[in-house]
Amino acid sequence: MAKTNAFEIILLLVGISAAYLGFKFINLLFLADGALSWNMILAIFLWLIMLLLFILMSLQVNVAKNQLLEIQRIAKVVEEKLSIADRIFSDHEQERARKRK
Repeated sequence: MAKTNAFEIILLLVGISAAYLGFKFINLLFLADGALSWNMILAIFLWLIMLLLFILMSLQVNVAKNQLLEIQRIAKVVEEKLSIADRIFSDHEQERARKRK
């Protein structure tokens, strides 16, 4: 499992802060207006869109990290296969050279 980096921690803190402050401000707007208004509806939708963007950003970071780990694994496997193939080829070349002598 990959370690959590500073960007993910900051993203988490900013997301939680945005969720809390958005709810608090929407609640204050409701208390000030006393009823459901267009400003309140707009604030709620914008707040939900912002939360969705934070969730999507978090998912994108996670996917990118997983892709990087997978690419590293593939590179390691390819490197192992190439070293095996190189060893086999060099053994084969040495055998051919012995047969020629």
